[in-house]
Amino acid sequence: MRAEVFRSVPAKLRFEHSTYRLGLTGIEPDAQLRRLLDQHLHQVNLLPEGLILSRKLAEILGVKPGDTLTVEVLEGVRPTRTVVVPGLLDELVAVSAYMNIHTLHKLMQEGGTICGAYLPVDALKLDRLYALLKRTPGVTGVSVREMANTRFQETIAGSLSLFTTVLVIFSCIIAFGVIYNAARIALSERGRELATLRVIGFNEAEVAFILLGEQAVLTVLTVPLDSVIGFGLCPFNSVAYSSELYPFPLVITKTSYGFASIFIPLPAIVSGLIVRRQLVHLDFISVLKTRE
Repeated sequence: MRAEVFRSVPAKLRFEHSTYRLGLTGIEPDAQLRRLLDQHLHQVNLLPEGLILSRKLAEILGVKPGDTLTVEVLEGVRPTRTVVVPGLLDELVAVSAYMNIHTLHKLMQEGGTICGAYLPVDALKLDRLYALLKRTPGVTGVSVREMANTRFQETIAGSLSLFTTVLVIFSCIIAFGVIYNAARIALSERGRELATLRVIGFNEAEVAFILLGEQAVLTVLTVPLDSVIGFGLCPFNSVAYSSELYPFPLVITKTSYGFASIFIPLPAIVSGLIVRRQLVHLDFISVLKTRE
């Protein structure tokens, strides 16, 4: 239905003592099919003479908005120019640098050379488009966004889901061990008092409520504290798993807290049921026996 072209050249970016080689991409300043967005999903304007860097690349080079760096193109006449970085963008795949395509053409001392184009296509005419592209000798490859997203989800989301499942299982085991151990210690320390309550007329449910109610209150009170500690640890995990290929942003939603709040009580309930079964077998005689 329309096309937005782009030009890509190999280049070396230099800032102070840091250098990085990548593909410098030139796009239209008013592009709608390849928009440059920051972490708040606000569009980053592409100035005529500026160079927009991904945030991860800026961290590698030590560049901040407003700094000036040197661009050495490694193709054609291999020009070198000093440009300003007016802003940063947030991308979730690899590192990148963008420039106004017209500025890049002037830098390369070339005409309207392009490397590719973004195409919004009528789904009913895809077959005709593919047939035309196959007959076009200048087209070396075609990438479909929906297919790329599907493959990405299968690869990345699948592995992350497996990793998250393993973490949840281990966290439930640890939580069960801590809560069950605390309940067992409380039962051992207060066995005499609990047996006394049974002797004077309390039933099993009431005694279990006294013992396990305290553990339930402690568990409920620790959930907000766990959330605060977990929130403090999340930035370290985000930095640990981030790489040049896949920068992981820190995104915490209400669903994350709801998920944690649901799974923490589960091991507490299981440990409580196990301890309650042990209350049934309290030996009143041995517990109440006066020690010499």
